[in-house]
Amino acid sequence: QTGMQQLYELGQYMRKRYSNFLNSTYNRKEFYIESTDYDRTIMSALSCLSGLFPPTSSQIWNPELLWQPIPVHIVPKSTDRRLHFPLSDCPRFDELQNETQTSSEFQSRIQPYMDFLQTLAVNTGLELNHLKILDNFQLWNTYDTLYCEGIHNYTLPVWATKDVVDKMEKLAELALLSLFGVYKTEEKSRLQGGVLVNIILNSIKQAANSSKERKMEVYSA
Repeated sequence: QTGMQQLYELGQYMRKRYSNFLNSTYNRKEFYIESTDYDRTIMSALSCLSGLFPPTSSQIWNPELLWQPIPVHIVPKSTDRRLHFPLSDCPRFDELQNETQTSSEFQSRIQPYMDFLQTLAVNTGLELNHLKILDNFQLWNTYDTLYCEGIHNYTLPVWATKDVVDKMEKLAELALLSLFGVYKTEEKSRLQGGVLVNIILNSIKQAANSSKERKMEVYSA
């Protein structure tokens, strides 16, 4: 609920910020939104849209519900080359990630947590070998679950003390950092983000040349 409220308020902010740029009512030719194929990101997109484009005048279809359905475009995970990170089926990126795990920079960052990871494997049931290389986002997903439960005042497992969750946060950040911010960062960023950057640049060029009516593109990932 907290996240939905935050995204709704973001939509309201965008409506106010771009009130002189966007049409006062939703226009499919001017606005496009795309999401990854995850419930979380789709719900984020819908929450933002409810604040960005509340129905007005003829768009009000139910006086008791100031909301209107706006299409969120979704690409299946198996074919998503824009927003789904890390992109699959990229042999060179996989090679770089394997090199990253053995790089001195990564090892110097992960070594202080090795004893903690052994304890964490026992408490969570996750495989230690996966945790050692922060593989498959297992640690990130576990940390994110505990964080969200804490925000909503749910009772956490007895082993999930503040110190443990704080260490998990540091490791979760390292897991994401290892994708782009550790070892051959420029090449990894180009391989993973190049497709989306190219799409955005092309959209900007088209808008500058007035070759299309679209005014805003939004991505939820």
